[in-house]
Amino acid sequence: MAKPMRLLSLLVFLALLGACTPSPLSDRWLPARPLGRDLSTFRPPRISEIEIPEADLVTAQPAKLVEPTGELRLADALSLALMHNPDLSAASYGVRMAEAREIQAGLLPNPEIGVMVERVGGQNELRGVRGAETSLRFSQLIELGDKRTRRIDLARADQRLAAWDYESTRLMLFAQTTKRFVDVLAAQERVTLAQENFKLAEQTLSIIADRVKQGVAAPVERDKATVRLSTERIVLARAQRQLESARHQLAATWGSSTPRFSSVNGELDKPLMLPTLEALSIAASDHPRLARWDDEMVQRRAALELARAKGVPDLTAGAGVMHMNGMDEVVFMGQVMIPLPLFDRNQGAVLEAVYASKAERPNCSARVARVGLPRNKRLTGRIPHPPDRNAPCREGFTRRGPGRLSQREGDVPRRARCAADVR
Repeated sequence: MAKPMRLLSLLVFLALLGACTPSPLSDRWLPARPLGRDLSTFRPPRISEIEIPEADLVTAQPAKLVEPTGELRLADALSLALMHNPDLSAASYGVRMAEAREIQAGLLPNPEIGVMVERVGGQNELRGVRGAETSLRFSQLIELGDKRTRRIDLARADQRLAAWDYESTRLMLFAQTTKRFVDVLAAQERVTLAQENFKLAEQTLSIIADRVKQGVAAPVERDKATVRLSTERIVLARAQRQLESARHQLAATWGSSTPRFSSVNGELDKPLMLPTLEALSIAASDHPRLARWDDEMVQRRAALELARAKGVPDLTAGAGVMHMNGMDEVVFMGQVMIPLPLFDRNQGAVLEAVYASKAERPNCSARVARVGLPRNKRLTGRIPHPPDRNAPCREGFTRRGPGRLSQREGDVPRRARCAADVR
């Protein structure tokens, strides 16, 4: 009896040792793109179940937001957004969740232990528990087909894609915050201009009202000035509402519902050199939507390899001891079980993974088109060449000498349009 018990104890010890081996966490944050690389970005701290109580897993939050007051610069707005934006915070936790899935993918199946009592409640010599057979069994699932390695590869590929999602969210937030900051700056300029026009309209009305009292101007001029003042008042109120809306949208980028900053500081008339299409085409290859394609192909291949590995049946090995009460003997027992892959060989999942791998290439082509289309539209569609206003006149007139034009015969309507252009 001592030898079987020692062997069983050794199997249990080895299984528990393998199950308790810690899986190291790998930090797989991608290097930040040049845009906003020097600004601090929120990344949740790594959590260990052993070091931190369970309550802290729920209450762990980013640093408390300190609302900006006074004048706000673009760098301040970007720092606040990158540290406190809810969408970016959720994407950062997605990376940590992928790390946890990598740990789970590397864990071994739990062993099983069971106790079985047979031949109980018989008659004569087997009455009661006289002929009972008590067995203690231990079994372990042994994964074949290198399933554990395939799961880890797939989890690491998913973690890489989660890091790309985080980087894409960060860049989108950077661009969105910059745009909303410029919107607030432009709205401030419109309010300032509307206020100046309103004051000018008030002064004009006051001057015309004095001239009407003196009999120098007609009352209708005062009515026109009054209408002009009402129009400028409406324009000012509309500009103030647009400014308040733009301020709320900017504050929303760092998760605030009430903007407390007084104004933003920046320059709208600073010259901007637009890059060429060739330079943008080269830089577009580093765009997260395109740069992640290689990792997506790795993830598809890992999913295909895992699907194929799951088609290999796993082996279940068991061992135990049995005590036969009637003969007062202890015997050793063992078993090996493996399913027969007659029907389910994971064919459907393998076929799905094959189709997903083939679909990734056209998805990448469509992604390239989506990235390039807005770029070309902004450079060629939203910045048109200035029209040639003299073209209609050249078509309707012929040059007689230096600086002199003569009308072509039978082209009177064209002359009228050119005169309107001149005016």
